[in-house]
Amino acid sequence: MPRSIHPVAAVLAVVLSAAVVSAAGIGTAGPASAATGAGPRTRAEQPFRADSGDDCPYGVTEGTLDWYPPTAPPGLASVVVRGSVGDQPLPIDPVRICEDDGWRTVAVYSAYRQRTLVDEARIWADNDVVPVTVGLAPNTPPVVDSVVVRVCRVPADPRLRPMYCGAPQVHRPDAAVTTGR
Repeated sequence: MPRSIHPVAAVLAVVLSAAVVSAAGIGTAGPASAATGAGPRTRAEQPFRADSGDDCPYGVTEGTLDWYPPTAPPGLASVVVRGSVGDQPLPIDPVRICEDDGWRTVAVYSAYRQRTLVDEARIWADNDVVPVTVGLAPNTPPVVDSVVVRVCRVPADPRLRPMYCGAPQVHRPDAAVTTGR
């Protein structure tokens, strides 16, 4: 049975989309910045989206996974995550979609090679939208063959019930679209 989506979830999607666009212009250090360097290379882009599974869209992450082959120049990550993490309510909301529940959102990006976890990044948001640009796993064989994106909610007060997570979203490079960048 499909779960219900809050009718104003589109507001969060618009805010997150704007954050993705602005995140594309943010400079980065480390492996992700090497991915933006000059010169032709082949990479595959794949959109992603995951949420915390609430009826009210408390936690959401969305953006693009950039998959780089082992033939790309040294110093690149195998996969670069670009996008944003959002946690409701947002301070810019003209009308509160979700009431502040005292919980925070963490988006977890996990890179696997042959079913073995090789790298993981966690990006936190608390009543805000946070831009994400992070490289996962060194670009050396064997390459990353899947990335799992998951959004979890964690209580600020440890006396509250334990954290919970939305459904994991599994992404593989063979479903991505190859570009010349």
